[in-house]
Amino acid sequence: MGTTHPPLRKVIDAIYAAAASPEGWSDALTVLADHVGGTGAMLVFNAPAEKRAAMVTGRLRPDLTQLYMRDPSYADNPWTTRLTAVPMGRPGIASRYVDPALLRRTPTYADLLLPQKIEDLVVLTHPAMSRGRASGGFGITLCQRGAERADDAARRLGRLAPHLYRCLEISLRMAPYADGRAQLDAVLQAMPGAALLLDGAGRLLLANPPAEAVLRAADGLTAGADGGLRLVASLPAETRLLSRRVAEALACSADAEEALSGPFLLSRPSGRPPLLLTVLPLPPSAFPIWHMGSSPRALVLVTDPNALRMVEAAGLCAVLGLTPAEARVATLIAAGASVPQAASALCVSPTTVKTQLSSCFEKTGLRSQMALARLINGFPGAPEGDAES
Repeated sequence: MGTTHPPLRKVIDAIYAAAASPEGWSDALTVLADHVGGTGAMLVFNAPAEKRAAMVTGRLRPDLTQLYMRDPSYADNPWTTRLTAVPMGRPGIASRYVDPALLRRTPTYADLLLPQKIEDLVVLTHPAMSRGRASGGFGITLCQRGAERADDAARRLGRLAPHLYRCLEISLRMAPYADGRAQLDAVLQAMPGAALLLDGAGRLLLANPPAEAVLRAADGLTAGADGGLRLVASLPAETRLLSRRVAEALACSADAEEALSGPFLLSRPSGRPPLLLTVLPLPPSAFPIWHMGSSPRALVLVTDPNALRMVEAAGLCAVLGLTPAEARVATLIAAGASVPQAASALCVSPTTVKTQLSSCFEKTGLRSQMALARLINGFPGAPEGDAES
């Protein structure tokens, strides 16, 4: 903590700069902490179990911030649960709402606060982060000496409340534009195959026209209204599998070291070959707090073997000399299916798929499934009306 408080104008400039460029929030929070008289500052979203929490900090230990984010049990502490009572727009002092002795008996204090000499907290809650069971906003951490001047810290934070509210709202409104949402939407609309975007809670954000057709058919995959539109399979067991794969992709979006499974099949009540689904993580948000909104976090690709005639109509067979059966195998492999999955989707034996795949390699001069996938994915699909019914 500095010996002098940075002037108010410097703090205001810093937070408006962060509104324009969210990667600057960490520096802005550091300047804010110095102005208020704190050891550090945070912008935090404490999410309920079905959502992902987020935190941006200024001059707080990164390792302890990561520990807080990895272990949801740390958010279950008297400060987090009781400070939801702090009135919106008016700073609150934690020790006025929670008995400090009660807090000191928690793992949160022993593992996170004590190592950073944090004894009190001045908070400014934000309406966008405090809906339902969620809570969040700005927090200024105080050491013992700072806690003795908590009223002055709250007064200083209160003067900045309108600016902090306005700048955070600007940052939240920027999410669909600055995080690549518009570009991603345009790419999906141009894709010939079915593709869907999911947010960080697994809710459906966007389906391109081929995906809308799949959902309308309700033959193996549909969207159910359960706390927002979510993808649902025809069978309960397959819905659970779908939910696990979506959860995996969302975890990978937050942490690249998380494991990710491959494509999987969903059966169809009509008796048609099953749908092949691939759930892929999207890069993490440029600004962690954007997770609390409707930022795209996962991409679902859907391949319908019954609709692969469209690829034939696009000239795949004529250009490469493949038979219709070989073209269907090649397209499924290009979509990420394994040999057993392709066999199941096409209702043939794995041996037949291997034979047809070998023929594809011979006719194209390629030697790997990856090379074949790159070649096949370069062919546009035919217009939907050109496909056979």
